[in-house]
Amino acid sequence: MATNEEEHPDVHKFKLICVNSSAFLCLLALILVISFSAGGWRIVVVAGTEESKCTAVKAHGNISQALFRDVCVNGGTETPFSGIHDNQYPLTGTYRCGCCGAPLFPASTKFDSGTGWPSYWAPAAGEAVGYATHWNVLTFATEVHCKTCGAHLGHVFDDGRDPTGLRYCINSVCLRHDDELTVKAHTNTPWIPNDILFLLVAVGGILGLVVLCCYTPCQHYQLRKEQRAVSHSLP
Repeated sequence: MATNEEEHPDVHKFKLICVNSSAFLCLLALILVISFSAGGWRIVVVAGTEESKCTAVKAHGNISQALFRDVCVNGGTETPFSGIHDNQYPLTGTYRCGCCGAPLFPASTKFDSGTGWPSYWAPAAGEAVGYATHWNVLTFATEVHCKTCGAHLGHVFDDGRDPTGLRYCINSVCLRHDDELTVKAHTNTPWIPNDILFLLVAVGGILGLVVLCCYTPCQHYQLRKEQRAVSHSLP
């Protein structure tokens, strides 16, 4: 009859297989979410662009150059409900990039999200905006920037308006309204993962990677020691 000591390596091995499988699935989920999301594998910790690319700043008027530099160039965020475009809802025109002047959002896609930042349900047609996976200390989100100059604009979330269901949450200081230009909306938008789901998957994937790289090798070594001990104890 087998003793508990003889059974222990098998139990340990089974537990190790379960842990490794769970860790692998968590890591795989993270890889799939990042691969199919709008930001993809363009992962940024600090968003922004080079100030030399900001050729249309003077068209802004008397904005705070320090605030513009902090948000558009260095990837910061303006205080909610403080922007000049927050409570304005023109029916015509286009919102241009405050850095280079490229058309970004049709005014017709703007809506009141109640967040304190200008919100749009779609960007301008074509490749007006670019996306990146933004990894902050406690958050994973989809960052939005001007495709032309790379200036940081804000982030996009999946709690917006139809027909896209998205909310492009953009800093006012990164925009200027042009009431003479009209552009069409780009409704065929990429997939934006839910930010809470993104965070949970990211945490699980990172923990899974740590388990596979650190915990698993140690446990395999311990398992081999237990198996050798059992084999030596057999008559």
